[in-house]
Amino acid sequence: MIERLAEYIKTAKNICIKITYSENSLIHSNKDFVMFRGISRTILPFLLLVVAAFIFSSATLAKHSVKITLYGQVYDSYTKKALDARIYVIKNGKVIDSTATVLEHRKTESSFYYDIPNTPAVYAFKARVEGYEDNIQYFELKNSSKASTYPIPIHYMKKKSMAEIDLNEVVVNGTRIQMVYRGDTIVYNASAFVLSEGSMLESLVKQLPGAELKANGDIFVNGEKVDYLTLNGKDFFKGKNKMMLENLPYYLVKAIKVFHKDSDRAVGAISQRKEYVMDVNLKREYANSSIANAELGGGSRQRFLGNAFGMYNGEHTSAILFGSLNNINQDGKPGEGGDWSPTSITQGLKTTRLWGLNLQTEDKDKHYQETLDATLKWDNTDNNNRTYHEDYTNNGSLTRHNLAFSKERDINIEVTDNVFVLKPFSASANVSLKYSNAKSVINNNDSLFQKEWVNSNAFESLTKQRSLEFTFASVYTKPFANGSSLNAIAQVDYSTDRPRNDFGRYATSYASDQQDDIRNYFFRHRQRQYKVTFVTQYFQVLPYSWKVGPLLEYGQGYRTNSHGNYRLDRIDDGSQKYQQLGVLPSTEDSLAMAMDTRTSYDNQNFFRHYGTGLHLYRSTPKSFIEVVIPLTFERERMRYHQDRIDTTAYRNSTLFEPTVSINFYGKSKKALEYEMNVTRPDFESLMSYEDDTDPTMKRVNNPNLKNTITHTFRASANLKSSTSDLNFWTKARAEIIQNARGNRITFFPTQGVYVYQYDNVNGNWDTGASMGMSRSLDKNRHYSIQAATGLDFIHSVDYSIAYNTESPILSSVNTWKPNADVKLGYRFKSFAIDAEGKMTYRMSHSSRVDFESINICDFQYGGDLRCTIPVVGLDVATDIFMYSSRGYQNTFMNRNDLIWNAQISKPFYKGKLICMVRAYDILHEISSMQYIVNAQGRTETMYNSIPNYVMFSVAYKIK
Repeated sequence: MIERLAEYIKTAKNICIKITYSENSLIHSNKDFVMFRGISRTILPFLLLVVAAFIFSSATLAKHSVKITLYGQVYDSYTKKALDARIYVIKNGKVIDSTATVLEHRKTESSFYYDIPNTPAVYAFKARVEGYEDNIQYFELKNSSKASTYPIPIHYMKKKSMAEIDLNEVVVNGTRIQMVYRGDTIVYNASAFVLSEGSMLESLVKQLPGAELKANGDIFVNGEKVDYLTLNGKDFFKGKNKMMLENLPYYLVKAIKVFHKDSDRAVGAISQRKEYVMDVNLKREYANSSIANAELGGGSRQRFLGNAFGMYNGEHTSAILFGSLNNINQDGKPGEGGDWSPTSITQGLKTTRLWGLNLQTEDKDKHYQETLDATLKWDNTDNNNRTYHEDYTNNGSLTRHNLAFSKERDINIEVTDNVFVLKPFSASANVSLKYSNAKSVINNNDSLFQKEWVNSNAFESLTKQRSLEFTFASVYTKPFANGSSLNAIAQVDYSTDRPRNDFGRYATSYASDQQDDIRNYFFRHRQRQYKVTFVTQYFQVLPYSWKVGPLLEYGQGYRTNSHGNYRLDRIDDGSQKYQQLGVLPSTEDSLAMAMDTRTSYDNQNFFRHYGTGLHLYRSTPKSFIEVVIPLTFERERMRYHQDRIDTTAYRNSTLFEPTVSINFYGKSKKALEYEMNVTRPDFESLMSYEDDTDPTMKRVNNPNLKNTITHTFRASANLKSSTSDLNFWTKARAEIIQNARGNRITFFPTQGVYVYQYDNVNGNWDTGASMGMSRSLDKNRHYSIQAATGLDFIHSVDYSIAYNTESPILSSVNTWKPNADVKLGYRFKSFAIDAEGKMTYRMSHSSRVDFESINICDFQYGGDLRCTIPVVGLDVATDIFMYSSRGYQNTFMNRNDLIWNAQISKPFYKGKLICMVRAYDILHEISSMQYIVNAQGRTETMYNSIPNYVMFSVAYKIK
């Protein structure tokens, strides 16, 4: 076998030297305008990486080539429900090993796998499930076999009678363990965490050892991102973590399990990698029952809060209805580890109204499942911000000071229906409908300085926008007896923007003798698009659990776009009404006369793509290795019309975006990944076009833009001790960007006008590494520690700002970003206290003569407390943190903010009624700010934030 593999590698090496890919080619066709552009790149480095991965995996296989994989399943004998079981392997009357089942295919299948030597023997597999009688099934391997897998007879478990339950098995332990490992599954015991009344799931997730919850709802456990959340093994607004995090009451939760599972084949993703899932398990008393709870509160500063949650759980049908109404930004509750730092706090003032519905149903045999998700959400947002911006130029720095005020109203409706058929074949259908209606009012005042004042620009706008999106996707999977399978995918996408009507008024004043420039615009945008895609893929089984699958794909679509700009200030009817914002002529003819033909355009784009590729992977309970080699050919034809151009343009592209992934699972996990992404510039942006709508900023298209190619490398490892609860993780990444999109900027100081044009730059790259650990510090697990540290390096390259007709030169900035976080905790029964310290440092340096080094540090320290006062039965939760910032250019951003929050709650009627008093930002010091630095400049922004307040609320539970 090794000799044959060597021949394959030699042949592949000879072939890969000859393979190239064409980045793109572009042709504009009219009487006098033709342009062709092409470029080739070798893919030898990638194929050599594939060969190395194959050699590595083959060497591993050679060591285990004498193994046979046995697989079995465990179900309830009456309901046929998949069970989570412990499997004991017995040989010659002795237990030689143990394993556990994995719940797969939306928790409808309970499977386990076990490798045995390829020698004759008899094995017994004992399945044990709490509340069930033990069940033993036998397997005999009579002779050495050429097959690599064999089934074990299914374990059908019978429930124990009440008389058979041994009361001695019930153990009461004063110290509840927060986290245990079951195989490669992390299990968090929800009852071991101390939370304040009225808390939601997000408060529990923030407390989990090794877990990190981002502001956007992304969850990281031991440094690895969770792909999605499930509820009792089933989807719940999949991909929208915040729906469950912010609306599921924590008291319903029994445990949270985090594990890797096979990807849901019915979804139709090309990659077959295992998904990292966080499954929220509800308490048994809420199975086959109905519950409801509601909370209503009001406070100072006109703050209000309302939450409602109702759930019905049946044998095969469940329904969840929830709603929320508040204007408190919901950044967290006191004493629950919320991040109140100025860089993390929600920006502006926000009023949110949300209603959500989740319906799930299945047949008795779980062969058919359907999930319906629906949400209605409307937000009102009030944002004010103050910004200081510095541009690096060849002749000193330019600074801009900005004040902006905006009010927005967004209405969003989304409905998604997923249907799954799991037997006798696998198929799914997904229908999604999204509707949005948005309005906004913006006032922006900007002043430019070059040591002295250059100009000022006051901008006002009114925007109305409505959009509709529809998606239908269907996936069919046909498995064959030999383990191979055929996948077919069809998808239709349609979207449309109803006429988007924007009003914009610019008033520009100059320090020079130039006359003030006042422009009153009306913008009308229309866009409509459809796209259909068909994919078919066949997987053939290879020896040693490998599968290989060729891929064929076809898609086509059509997009139409209309962009009309109208100068209302040019309408001369003897009045000044068209100088005002939001006033339109009474007829379309009058409006047409005001069209600015230089900046208006329309286009129709028809595109097709043809895809092929090869997909090779090996998936076992302990490992996953995957190589995807896709090749896509894109053809586009665009009819483009503008004042100076009326043409039909063509673009042909060949895209090569391979990925390699090597993963080893178990109590310790290791992963190595590589991926290559190609980003093409919008076809429309390659047309000759200049936009000077804003008199101080002119945008010029660049028809010579190239594709941006990003190479990403990742490596990670999670290591768990077998003798303690110590958990250690580390990860590293690197990213190299070819033909990154830079910004050529030329500044004309006389008028104070910037001219922008995108162009490609090379030399951008960044890398980073981090590590962390968590463990208890004593045998009773009262004391615990969590620590993490990391270092990022960013090499940013872009064009520096040039003056007048000078040619811009490249500027580079190196930024180091070290960070550290340490958290100490103590827990005993209903008492919990934590102390935490964080630090983030940013150091930016450049070889530019006029560049002033930047050294910024944000740090915080403090703690939180949660406890119950026994005599009076009061639950108390509080946190206090000092947030400090140093090194900012503006002194108002160098500050110390001491944030203190507190909550007191009292339960009545056996916990059914809860009265709560919350005090937020007692010392009135919360602030919100943002900092950005790159090769062209830096930006410091301070936002308005929610005021301090005191709120009284009442919550009631019904079961």
